[in-house]
Amino acid sequence: QGGATDLAEEELLQIGKTSAGVGNEMLKAKLEKSLAQTRKEKAEAVGAVEWLGQSVPVANATTHQHILTAEGSQKELESAETFEEKMQIYDKLFMALEDAKKQIRDDVSDQLKQGDAGEEAAVAQLQTLRTYVQSRTLLSTRDRDLLLVENVQEKLAARTKDAAGRKAPRPENLVKMFESLLAGNEEWAQLPGIEGDAGLSKVSAARSLMYKGWRILYLAQSYKQQRQLPEALALVERVQQLAKVAAQRFAETPAMDQVDKTWVGRLQEQVRLSRVEVQSEAVLQQAAGPAHPAQSSDTLKQLAATPLSARLNNYDAAVYGDAGKAPKLVDFPPPIEAVACKPALFDLALNKALYPDVSARATKKKAGGLLSWFSRS
Repeated sequence: QGGATDLAEEELLQIGKTSAGVGNEMLKAKLEKSLAQTRKEKAEAVGAVEWLGQSVPVANATTHQHILTAEGSQKELESAETFEEKMQIYDKLFMALEDAKKQIRDDVSDQLKQGDAGEEAAVAQLQTLRTYVQSRTLLSTRDRDLLLVENVQEKLAARTKDAAGRKAPRPENLVKMFESLLAGNEEWAQLPGIEGDAGLSKVSAARSLMYKGWRILYLAQSYKQQRQLPEALALVERVQQLAKVAAQRFAETPAMDQVDKTWVGRLQEQVRLSRVEVQSEAVLQQAAGPAHPAQSSDTLKQLAATPLSARLNNYDAAVYGDAGKAPKLVDFPPPIEAVACKPALFDLALNKALYPDVSARATKKKAGGLLSWFSRS
């Protein structure tokens, strides 16, 4: 029955591909309804998913149906052609996975409320299933983000505006996108079971190196656009090192997928091209002569006397000549600065001072009487 259901689902998907076009919205709606019914019938049977080498049963039919819907959306992605179609399919895929996670949370709450004897085993099984769904969500998010990156890369290469008429993308946009990919990879590496698996840990480490390489590569392109070629070349050389190490890490484990293989290969190719571009522009800039006019000897002497800490944005190697004289970093000893007269700390020792007892030396008053009153007057 399961094989027949799979065959029916594949036939419906094939019909949807061949019938795509204008005026087929009604047929498309009927096909989606038939697909949902087919997946519901398939979900009524107890299914299982493979996660880290073990089979995890899916007892809840609703959860099973959401997982099957996500798998169906994954199959649709393979046949989608345009960028817009793929983004729409990703929206459906993420909705199905979120519904599956919500249903699993409800099942965990129900198990905890019942308090059965097998509660711990059932809850552990549901938590494992939730980890599997979360892993699928993060990996699908990675694929979606890389699709967005590919779209922005094409616009950046063509220097074209998007459909909404916004400005053409800049390298800084791709730097931020790869930072998001880095954060998603770190979250995936922290899932239960991933950290303890040697192969998946190597894949996670290799992905981090690869995403860092892509991020630094577009940071180098940003420096290149600002004509800061020495900094750009240094960053490109760093990317070359990261790409080499990432490829070696990927080669050490069979857990890498086709997406990783494709993007690490693109990184190695792109860093070679970027290195040639930066070096050629540096040669052209050097042949064109110095960017600033030659300075007089008095100006160079004045610069040499001024420490670098006082002119961080004005460094001229000609000041120190070809002998490699060490630049003056700071004034030492530092100049004397006037301080306020008011002390920063007050003397509190006076509160603890003990004075000697001088009561014996005090003058005593004589007792007064009537005669003494008359004598004072």
